[in-house]
Amino acid sequence: MNILLITLTSLLISLTSFSGTYETVNSVPQFADGENHFLFYWAVWRGLSEKEKAAFSGGEGALLSLRDISWKMNDCTNGNLIHSDGERVWYFDDLRFNPQGALIPIKEAPRPGCRYFNMLNINSQHLRGAGPFKGPKKNRGEKMEEWDKRRHAAFLDWQEKSWAKNTKGSIWLDAEHKLFSKQSLIENDHWIDPKDYSKLTGSLLETITKLSSSRWPVHFDERSHKPHLFEEPKNWTNTQVVSQNRFRARLDWNWCDANQPVKVELFVAKGELPPPGPNRPGRTDSGKTSIKVTEIEWPE
Repeated sequence: MNILLITLTSLLISLTSFSGTYETVNSVPQFADGENHFLFYWAVWRGLSEKEKAAFSGGEGALLSLRDISWKMNDCTNGNLIHSDGERVWYFDDLRFNPQGALIPIKEAPRPGCRYFNMLNINSQHLRGAGPFKGPKKNRGEKMEEWDKRRHAAFLDWQEKSWAKNTKGSIWLDAEHKLFSKQSLIENDHWIDPKDYSKLTGSLLETITKLSSSRWPVHFDERSHKPHLFEEPKNWTNTQVVSQNRFRARLDWNWCDANQPVKVELFVAKGELPPPGPNRPGRTDSGKTSIKVTEIEWPE
């Protein structure tokens, strides 16, 4: 994979800002595009500095994070808004150490001494809000061949209504990480565990149904293995913060020329793009196309 266009100056800023505790998974944000849609993936590693470890006084730590993602999609012909939406989710990472004092990773990303955070994992096919594909039911007495033809025609129709061609738009990320000593978290937050999904009812059930990967452009990586909440946890305003970091980015796409590949550029707030790090252990996947990454002064 080609190296993304990141200047040496920007990289030095990132190194200075994060003091070696953060790295970008697989070196750079990952991108792949096809005939009808594109995929974007950006994740970071989070280690702990000696100063941060000392703040736990031999106890355990906790990292509370917020991932606020939103987007707007516009029609290329008239500029009209096609669809806009977003999600705002808080996560809880329980930080524990092995007997040697190294941070214990999650099993989905087993890099010793580091925790894994997915920042953006986008499937453009669902940015229009067309919903999941629902094929036609088989009619009584209908031959399988005829039913297959109808289902295929319905899929092509749905695909055209859900693809990102002939559109342009932006996806925004505003994420924040707050590190705490675990004993300082005195409020009782009722975090949702992924295994609780089958028991949810009412508004929570409606929320997770809306955010299903069959209809939602943001993949549910984080929610699938971490405790989370869809409303601000009480401990989020706890003032006993050991350290905190912010990540702001905007992904712009333009697919107004349907005969050409989609044009994409990622803009990141200066100092908030971690330097290159390794891929997840055992993983060889990466984006098939390089995209331009530009660090900018973020507008307030």
